[in-house]
Amino acid sequence: MNNVRINGIILITIGIATMYFLEDEKFDILSGIILGLGLGLTITGRYRKRKKF
Repeated sequence: MNNVRINGIILITIGIATMYFLEDEKFDILSGIILGLGLGLTITGRYRKRKKF
């Protein structure tokens, strides 16, 4: 497992934790953004797109 996927899994756990521990509408939006970013990083496994030649 590379570092990008590990960071994605960490972001997913932080997003789930903020959803359960912080009960406010602002934090729900923030946890959704963090969850989406973590899911994207976990699936793709890289930060940038590949260069096309």
